Amino acid sequence: MAALPSGRFRLLRDVVYEVGHRGSPWAITIPKGYETDFASIPWWATWAIPKAGKSNGAALLHDFAYSNLLDLPRSEADFMFRRALVISGVNPFTAWAMFVAVRLGGASAYNAHRSN
Repeated sequence: MAALPSGRFRLLRDVVYEVGHRGSPWAITIPKGYETDFASIPWWATWAIPKAGKSNGAALLHDFAYSNLLDLPRSEADFMFRRALVISGVNPFTAWAMFVAVRLGGASAYNAHRSN
């Protein structure tokens, strides 16, 4: 991962997310060069929801799922995010809060990616 001046990060290698569990026959490859900001947490919520940590992989997956590079309906991307948070060991309350946040506030980001 390379940190960029914009506060985003660029993947230095492909990242493979095995959907559901390790060794799953369903996998999503996020390609080298993809850029992410991980979890887009508003500054006022960072006291309760960390911007980085165990949620990094799920946040990367969610960013990629929202991008027009992966053709998923928004609801599927959000539920996949929630599942990935839980699998990653994120506290259940925090995973629920992050899921609710993307369900309530993610439409503009999802639609912005789709219009590009």
